[in-house]
Amino acid sequence: MQQANLFDAPAAKQAATRGMDRSLLRRGDEWKDEVIDIIRQVATRQELLTSDDVYRVLEDRHMGAYCLRIIGPLMLRAAKAGYIESTHTVRHSERVSMHAAWVTVWRSKIAGMA
Repeated sequence: MQQANLFDAPAAKQAATRGMDRSLLRRGDEWKDEVIDIIRQVATRQELLTSDDVYRVLEDRHMGAYCLRIIGPLMLRAAKAGYIESTHTVRHSERVSMHAAWVTVWRSKIAGMA
C-alpha cells in the first residue's frame, strides 16, 4: 500500500475513505445498526453533539471497546440518513484515550422529535 502524499488532497481523501470502509467491514450489520440508532437517540435529545456524546452511551451499554475506530464512519452514515449534519467546526475530545484530538461537532436535524 502506498502512503498518500500530504499535499495531494484527492489521494488523501481517497485513502481516508478506504480506511473508513475497512473499519466498517470488521463489524456486523446488526451492531452497526445499533450504533446508528444510538446516534439517532442522542440527536433527538441534543441540538449539538460529537462522537464523545455517542461514546458515553456506548460505554454505558458496555459497547465502547469495539468502536474506537468506527464511530467516525458511523457518524457519517447517520448524516447520510438525515439525523445529523456537520457544523464544519471541531473541538477537542473529552475522552482521555483520544488525547484531546479534534472531533467534529454535528448539528442534529431531529432534535426534540423523540
